[in-house]
Amino acid sequence: SVKEHLSKNFLDDHSLENLAKHFGVNTNKLMTLFRKVFNKSIFEYLSELRMDHARELLIDQNFLVTEVSRTLGYKNPNHFSAAFKKRFGFPPSQLR
Repeated sequence: SVKEHLSKNFLDDHSLENLAKHFGVNTNKLMTLFRKVFNKSIFEYLSELRMDHARELLIDQNFLVTEVSRTLGYKNPNHFSAAFKKRFGFPPSQLR
């Protein structure tokens, strides 16, 4: 149910404390169980969801890189570009 919640609300600002409280477990148990089941941290999973969404916005909706960066909550478009390149192996500007 944590994964489902994150999938539906991946653009929200999440903290381990709030997620743990929402699901009635402590933060250590939440992190440990999520990693055990999905073989990645909660924040790695969120990052993947956000970058996949960014790719869709760039390709399907023709958003500018700066618009996508803001949509995902990045204050600096260069930080978004670096994260995007790390995920996909090329900068978001190549999709334009």
